[in-house]
Amino acid sequence: MNGNIECAFTGRVGTKPEIQAVGCASPSLMFCVAVGTQWIRVGCFGDAARVGEALRLGDHVYIEGIITLQSWEHNGEPRSGLSVATLRCEKLRNIGRNNPPEPDPHAPPIILVVPEDDPLGEPQQIEPPDDMPCPY
Repeated sequence: MNGNIECAFTGRVGTKPEIQAVGCASPSLMFCVAVGTQWIRVGCFGDAARVGEALRLGDHVYIEGIITLQSWEHNGEPRSGLSVATLRCEKLRNIGRNNPPEPDPHAPPIILVVPEDDPLGEPQQIEPPDDMPCPY
């Protein structure tokens, strides 16, 4: 037994991911993930850091890695918290009613026009002509 504790969990990105240089190695990405009422400090390295660069505050993420308990003092008070060195970091998609619908690639284009007599007015949707070529 090597003493490492592997973990896997999902949560929400709670702090803006920050790129940090670690010695002469490749840069790392550090951020916190909220899992229920617990905050976990996450460090992404290598490929996981490249995936993590696309994360934004509030994104739902899946993390796999090696978890450790860190201890320190803050204003003379002993503190502790969990941190994870990631092996895998993925942004999860929303499902159900929280998932925005994918656009239909076969749907006709939506054309909005602004009336010439009222350039500050509301755009109006018109039907595309039948002979309009597909833009892609």
